[in-house]
Amino acid sequence: MKVLVLLSISLIVLGSCNKYAEGPSFSLLTRMDRISNEWILEKKTLNNSEVELESEVKLTIESDGTYSESTVTNPLGQIQSTHTHGTWIFLEGQGQVSMTESSEGSLAVNYEIRELKSKGLKLRRTINNNVQEWTYISR
Repeated sequence: MKVLVLLSISLIVLGSCNKYAEGPSFSLLTRMDRISNEWILEKKTLNNSEVELESEVKLTIESDGTYSESTVTNPLGQIQSTHTHGTWIFLEGQGQVSMTESSEGSLAVNYEIRELKSKGLKLRRTINNNVQEWTYISR
């Protein structure tokens, strides 16, 4: 009986310690292992309204603290691509991630991690009361 009570208490405590609002409450993989991935932008929202994706965005986050992002668009039938790269770190107890582009004079951009799974990443950023969210999936 004592074992059952202790197990119940443990599950309640562990279940309430979820680091991310929409993420799993428990994972065998570390945060570093889960975020280090090749991510494809699946959905973007602005103030809870879905924004039409006009380009293919691939975000690659490496465990060495670097990232790269490529954006491919096809306006008027001509493929155009842009590439950026930089560094990233976890912030505030690892509930946020900060990304700094490598170009001179770039400032860090901080994102709240809403979900962090091995196959899914959701980031949020609020600017002037506008809430932007990006939902990524891994290949």
